[in-house]
Amino acid sequence: MRGSIAALALVLAGCATPRLLPAPSIVVRAPEVAPNIVGEWTAAAINGVPADAADRFALTITPTTLEASLCNTLSGDYRLEGSRLVRTGAWGNTERGCYDPSGERDPMASEARVFAILYGTLSVTTPTPDSMRLTSARGTIDLVRGSPLSLAIVGEWTAVAFDGRPAVATDRFAFAIDPVWLRAGLCNDVHGAYRVLDRRIVASGPPWPRTQRGCGLARQRLEDRAWAVLGGSPTITIVNPTRMRLTSAGRSIEFERKR
Repeated sequence: MRGSIAALALVLAGCATPRLLPAPSIVVRAPEVAPNIVGEWTAAAINGVPADAADRFALTITPTTLEASLCNTLSGDYRLEGSRLVRTGAWGNTERGCYDPSGERDPMASEARVFAILYGTLSVTTPTPDSMRLTSARGTIDLVRGSPLSLAIVGEWTAVAFDGRPAVATDRFAFAIDPVWLRAGLCNDVHGAYRVLDRRIVASGPPWPRTQRGCGLARQRLEDRAWAVLGGSPTITIVNPTRMRLTSAGRSIEFERKR
């Protein structure tokens, strides 16, 4: 009898539902996406301090090279490993002496601070498509997309001189520029997409359309002169932070910043 009970216990044990082990947890990590850093950039802040006009240096990045242009130029090859910018090969910089004629600032000290950051192991973050932060053990550099020159011309302007001669009140036409689009308005209006290339404003995309209102002979002559400058891939000269001159085919228009 005792043996029968033991045998029955063994049979029942064999028929019992096995205890299931918990499934292993699997963590799927999204692959790191390299930030889009190719293009022209302008320094906006260094170590959290907004860069003044003299320190808003240019940083040009291709898929394989980096070049920072201050008084001297730092350049070299790199590769991206996730969000880290890793130097490949030797980086170097020119060694010109730099000074401020006014004696109010030390450009060499500013440059040394920037180069110390860039020569470090850099991590890259892009809070927006048009902003980037480079961080190393020596500090941070915040940048905005666009060259210093292309950023300097963005704004609203008023024509104040033609070929070096002051414009009368009726000739002070409006000129508005955003990062990719411009619009000028005299009697007629012209507008279109542009880019800055070798210190020139160059039309991009379809030809700039122009309205065809009748304006009177004197106004029409002035407008034709203005369009000849604006439509001739004019060279940009930043006279000072509130003055800009555009020159093409021997003619020029000088503008004053409204905002």
